Amino acid sequence: SHKSKRFLLPKRKNMEENKQPEPPEDGSKQEYNKNTSEKPYTSDMGYSDEDFTAWLMDEVKNVPGRQKYDETFRDAIKAITKWRLRYRGNPKLWRRIFKSEKIIKELVESAPIMDAVRRIVHNPSGEEEEMREKITIVDLASGKGYLSMLLSEMLPPEKVERFVCIDKAWPMHNETSDDFKPSQISREHLAKPYFETWPIPIHTSKQDLKAGRVKRQLQKVLFDRVAATTTTTNHEHGNGGGSFIFLAIHLCGTLSIKAVDLFNHFPNQIKFLALKPCCLPHMIHAKRKEVFTIGNHTFPASDVCAPGSFHKDVWKGPPRGHLRKRFHNWSYHLLQGTDVCQVIDDDGEDSKNEQLLATDDGCGGEVSDVTSDPEKAQDSDNGKNHSIGRKKKHFVYIQEKGGYQNTYIFAERMPLTSDFWDELDREEKKTMSS
Repeated sequence: SHKSKRFLLPKRKNMEENKQPEPPEDGSKQEYNKNTSEKPYTSDMGYSDEDFTAWLMDEVKNVPGRQKYDETFRDAIKAITKWRLRYRGNPKLWRRIFKSEKIIKELVESAPIMDAVRRIVHNPSGEEEEMREKITIVDLASGKGYLSMLLSEMLPPEKVERFVCIDKAWPMHNETSDDFKPSQISREHLAKPYFETWPIPIHTSKQDLKAGRVKRQLQKVLFDRVAATTTTTNHEHGNGGGSFIFLAIHLCGTLSIKAVDLFNHFPNQIKFLALKPCCLPHMIHAKRKEVFTIGNHTFPASDVCAPGSFHKDVWKGPPRGHLRKRFHNWSYHLLQGTDVCQVIDDDGEDSKNEQLLATDDGCGGEVSDVTSDPEKAQDSDNGKNHSIGRKKKHFVYIQEKGGYQNTYIFAERMPLTSDFWDELDREEKKTMSS
């Protein structure tokens, strides 16, 4: 039917104004005219791929960050077109995956992190290429995995081994679709037969980041397992599993603390953290007079907790703009708790699970931007060297509604990726001068 042929078209708010034209009798394609509300039709499957890409490019031409991250947006839209090709023949699945407003929102808020990851991956940080093991990218609280799906199409497979999407809503791997609960995320779009079609494999892992056992679980099912399977170009010089990049977008409330806590707990595995905090912690923590601890940094919950929450994408609570100061406090405390140190033994090997206590060099000190030159400093208390990485809060105006959730936290352990940090410094100077 004509309706079934149009399954790839996004739903429009005003169906009368955007009513799809009838297919030409000769089966030819209609050209896409971006100056009209009419959308192109092809006699076999709805939009042509070229017209779909043009339509989506037009949809994002005025979104926040579009000019700043132009290359990332263009490549992300190409990636979404590839999703469309992947799920062709399964209209029900495509409708579930592609909801234009949600995808565009995800793209806008993820663009700064996708840009950061591309710089980290494409510009090896001081390591000889032949000695580097492939990277594993972990997507915390991933939801359906949109961020990993985009990056899988955008990053070089020769440098990235896999993505691991972690979320408590994933079903167990031995569960079938008949067993899924309404609260669970179907992994149909990432499972067979689609699993083999991703340029970089995307795995799922059911983990509750707030559970007390999550660190032991990640050591077992993530770090140990990856160490046994990661591709290395030079096994003699490899560190057993390669480096990890942890990405954390839309982490509501205390989940942001958990993300930083994981980064701190695995100093020899996790090289880079990109965090975009979301909602503030609930008032219940302040009412209990709790004190939050992140690494060596502590602060009262009352500094950051606020009433209100989202219900079905609708904010219920005080005007969000009034929460700007608390969100500033929240991102500040998260940064202070982020530990970018590694302890180095006399033989040059990283000391597993050993945290260096300090107050002024990036190992828990109260600073907004930390770096180190030279790369190694001597700790007079224990006679060991430690390498200090860098961490920074970065403001990008991408959320116009609410106006305050525009802070990203980046942290990298040595060796640093100079291209990435130099770009952040340039942007900061440009912002200050304007």
